[in-house]
Amino acid sequence: MRDLKWTVECPSLIRVETGFESLVRADLIEQLRGEDQLQEFLSPASGTESHYPRVGYYFESLVHFWLKEVCGYELVDQGKQIIRDGVTRGELDFIFRDASGQLHHLETAVKFYLHFAKEHSSGSHFIGPNSTDNFERKVKRLREHQLPMSDGLYEEPLRKWAWVKGRIFYHPLDMEPDEIPQDMNPDHSKAHWIFASQLDGWSGWFPEKHCRLVRKPHWLSLEQGETSEHDLSVDDSIDRLKKHFKGSDTPRLIACMKQEEDSMMEARRVFVVSDSWPGK
Repeated sequence: MRDLKWTVECPSLIRVETGFESLVRADLIEQLRGEDQLQEFLSPASGTESHYPRVGYYFESLVHFWLKEVCGYELVDQGKQIIRDGVTRGELDFIFRDASGQLHHLETAVKFYLHFAKEHSSGSHFIGPNSTDNFERKVKRLREHQLPMSDGLYEEPLRKWAWVKGRIFYHPLDMEPDEIPQDMNPDHSKAHWIFASQLDGWSGWFPEKHCRLVRKPHWLSLEQGETSEHDLSVDDSIDRLKKHFKGSDTPRLIACMKQEEDSMMEARRVFVVSDSWPGK
């Protein structure tokens, strides 16, 4: 349920067009009371869980639930494959009809980019944990490939939207840039990142005493809840991370936890990446 609320309420990663907020109906979040309907929707029987632990599919499933079960929109097509000249060109995330009868094409994405202050061959300073991905490249694909794919497929006029959520991670030793890409929402969610070789400096940057590994697909909302076996001291967390990066370049997402009464709450989030990231 926290992930669903994050999906709806988290600031957009890109600048949104006028009318999008009223279409998404974030005000309906206050009407949600129980998890049973959402749990059933995301159950193995629904088919959605087969995509886990891919964060993107999980996010898309939450958007699906919101559009259909909460907003009550009619889903005309979902995941419709576009084949031209015998070649699959992609698929449409959602084609839906709102209460007024207007048809909409919605493309969704959840993205996490690290601000890399140095020059990079991609030309971007906002690079994904997988460095073949970057913010500008994703926006270009959305605008020039994904959204235009619905052109001419429906007899009715379509309104087109992009629902993109996520976070930008900044390094504690770098100043945040004065300028960001034109399409980026200046009010985006923020977090931190460091290299694996900088783990010994952790306590100087992040004062919390406990950490928790954030596991896919739940990379969305802030961690919270009672103390569990997943909560580790900073020293134990650093030891485990060092062992991990000795044999792997896979990044790790860490929640820094603080005690609030009888519960643990996430205070900040940190991506730890291999020293080989982002490559040339």
